[in-house]
Amino acid sequence: MEPLLRTSVKKDTPSKRLQNWRTTHRNFSRKTARRTCQPGAVNFSAGWFAQGHTVNKSEKYPLLPSLNLRKQLYLGSSNWLTMSNDMERFLNLTLSLIHPELFQSGLLMLKKLRELESTRDIALKWQSIYTGVAIISNRRTPSHRDSKGRPEWFDTLVNYCGHGNKP
Repeated sequence: MEPLLRTSVKKDTPSKRLQNWRTTHRNFSRKTARRTCQPGAVNFSAGWFAQGHTVNKSEKYPLLPSLNLRKQLYLGSSNWLTMSNDMERFLNLTLSLIHPELFQSGLLMLKKLRELESTRDIALKWQSIYTGVAIISNRRTPSHRDSKGRPEWFDTLVNYCGHGNKP
């Protein structure tokens, strides 16, 4: 996971002075002796549309797994799928207890992703009923509003710092 996180942090360039706040180096704390987790932000999904495209009106923007899973990058994304299984099952169980309807919707979506040819291979390995997972390490997050979210939708935040092989 460390190489994926490391390559996600972007420096400002002369041609692009305002980087996306999610990945600009200004919002990440450096790795130190006390702060041992690699800074970075990586997104995973078994099936979503290209960034900025919410509806598949054409084949130009099909529903696909996130690029880091689809291309099976050597940087550790396929290992993450396996290593996160226990955590994903725990989060699934938690959501099934606190919001059974949303849990059932997630199960239905995962079933559909497993039936689509474009998402099947990754979706069969995907354990989460959430359609996306963001791993954020050592980042300061400016105040912002999720303009595409809804109050009845849940985000689950897991705070983790460890030194083992599990995520």
